[in-house]
Amino acid sequence: DLITEFNRDLDPDARFFFRTASPDRLQAQVVAIAAGSSDLMCTRLAILHLDDSYGQPFGEAIEAAWTARGNTVATRVSFTTGQPTYATQVAAVRDAMPDCIALVAFPQSAGTILRDWSSAGGSDTVRWIGTDGVRAPGFVEEVGDPNLINHFFGTSPITDAPTPEYNAYRDRFLATLGSEPIPFSSNQYDATALLFLAIARAGTTDGVQVRDALREVSTRAAESDFERPGALAEALQQIREGNDVDYQGASGNTDFNEIGDVITPYEIWRYDAATDAFSQVDVIKAAELKP
Repeated sequence: DLITEFNRDLDPDARFFFRTASPDRLQAQVVAIAAGSSDLMCTRLAILHLDDSYGQPFGEAIEAAWTARGNTVATRVSFTTGQPTYATQVAAVRDAMPDCIALVAFPQSAGTILRDWSSAGGSDTVRWIGTDGVRAPGFVEEVGDPNLINHFFGTSPITDAPTPEYNAYRDRFLATLGSEPIPFSSNQYDATALLFLAIARAGTTDGVQVRDALREVSTRAAESDFERPGALAEALQQIREGNDVDYQGASGNTDFNEIGDVITPYEIWRYDAATDAFSQVDVIKAAELKP
């Protein structure tokens, strides 16, 4: 989000940053939506987040999104990654008496925090809401006891929607690497594919021309002129013949807005210890979010 805001402050002719994953300020809105949902019905939300360029603006954005809905933030506490214990931070959150805790972390620190919460006598009735950083099998392993995070909720951009584009990408990924795609690998693929097509469209690696071509190859120009993941050779041929192409992302929407961001749907997910699985609880459409 810091890069997005930096880009926003630039004159349009000076903007060269594009992303194929939605910015965290949008996910912060989804955290607020999840906290206020009928599944959680939070009234006092505490925010526990990494103290870095990822976690700090994310935590601040969650606070802004939650208070904008007329709700109360019990406390917002930051922490540094890689610590052997977060007992001090956990105690500060516990003493604020929240009914929900939004956690912006990665598996290792999140696992330690959940164990510290249990050791400190944190209430079992407090509901947790993680973010995309902990939606991974490594989170469960770091916690140690799956029961500590039973019905742990969270949010994440949807990067594996059952679309023809994602299915084509998944099949090729599986055939090539012998494993399922990991979260955000589809975004990385899309970024590479778009850059490849933009260079072909521009006919040069000149920065200004490639930047402008990125918008041309990612935005629909005609209903029939589009290319899907795995069809890059066909797209290249179309470009050579002077035709328009509109790359349809494996990760979802790749139409860039004026500051180079994309806005895609998000999911609210939940971890269930009985099945040792993350399941989708709800989908928040892009139209429900404020850019």
